[in-house]
Amino acid sequence: MHELRVFPESIMVEKVDQSQESNAGDYPNSATDSDKAVDLVVDALRSHSLNGGSEVEENKQLVPRQRVRIIGLDKRVDLNGTEGTILHWVDGVSRWAVRCDKDDSDVRVRPENLEVLPSQTSIVASSPSTAVDAMTDSSLRMRALIGKSTNAEDTRWQFSRHISQHWPQNGSHEARFQQLQRLKPQQGGVLPIALVLQAETDSPVSQLCKGQVIGGGILRDLREYASKDVLEFHNNGGHACFMMTVVVDKELRGCGYGKRLTIGLEDAARDRAFEYVYLASEVNGYWMARGYTPLPEHIKPFAGKFPWMRKKI
Repeated sequence: MHELRVFPESIMVEKVDQSQESNAGDYPNSATDSDKAVDLVVDALRSHSLNGGSEVEENKQLVPRQRVRIIGLDKRVDLNGTEGTILHWVDGVSRWAVRCDKDDSDVRVRPENLEVLPSQTSIVASSPSTAVDAMTDSSLRMRALIGKSTNAEDTRWQFSRHISQHWPQNGSHEARFQQLQRLKPQQGGVLPIALVLQAETDSPVSQLCKGQVIGGGILRDLREYASKDVLEFHNNGGHACFMMTVVVDKELRGCGYGKRLTIGLEDAARDRAFEYVYLASEVNGYWMARGYTPLPEHIKPFAGKFPWMRKKI
């Protein structure tokens, strides 16, 4: 029997054999596994219900990835009649982020100014079929989050939401978003960098929509996290990076997206001339099957309670 396990901030493993699985944790924090995916909208409505019941009533028919039409705007009348796709709920401003079909721009719209397109009411009511093969989904691409264009900002917002939902004890959604906004390669370098797996077009094999962030991860300089033991073991960290905060949307697990994302992160490291990827995880069997090897027992990581592994890429 297989089941999905979620591991805090270091590595998310998509499927793990129960005979091998064990709790794995964040570097440097830890959290417990989720039993089931929690709808993004439920989270949003729960948080906003503290401010009154009207928003709950208005939002209950709208969900991410739904196809909608913008109506009844007084100031932006040019947007009335525009069709698009709901991306996510925007905390603090009580609006839905919507990607417009006509020019790929992202706008924030009140619930009362959105109507669901015919036959789209329940298009995302269920998770994707496990028959979907993420490895052959031609709509997916890896994207490096560099720069502050409108679309990059929305992409960071989606990625930070996935992170904060998995590890709420490590910071709010807004705090995570601000961290990603500030994350950029150091002068003359290529790290740190955040990368996401994103649908470049509407998926031909699943319900993924254009612009949707499936998951992401961060590559950082090994020297920021490694102990003296690790650096000496790896010749002072030359040509090696540390992979962390790897996460996939809770609604999209069990279809190979975690594997697709991990391969994409390894490819990104290789493209940046790194020869080794290090990570911290307790699920040794899973990662050993993917070519990762545990560090010798006498090697003590700088921090974190979970074993370190590495892979030559």
